[in-house]
Amino acid sequence: MKTKIMRRIAAAIGIASCSLCLLVTPAASLPAQAAAPGGSTVAEPNQDIKEWRFLQIGSKLYKRLWNCSTGEWEGPWIFVRNL
Repeated sequence: MKTKIMRRIAAAIGIASCSLCLLVTPAASLPAQAAAPGGSTVAEPNQDIKEWRFLQIGSKLYKRLWNCSTGEWEGPWIFVRNL
């Protein structure tokens, strides 16, 4: 009976110490050449970055989609509401 308890305690301590070692061990890092093909380390977005721009003319509010990546408008001004 005592040997079973001692074996379970020893196994629990062993598992805990192994998992602790895995948490403390630093992760290996890749060299810059392997991480980015072509030697480029500049991150480029996969999609264009777009945001809504608003314009108030008198008591009317308009919006238009602006492409920040290309610096161009994506469509016409759209009426939103009266203020």
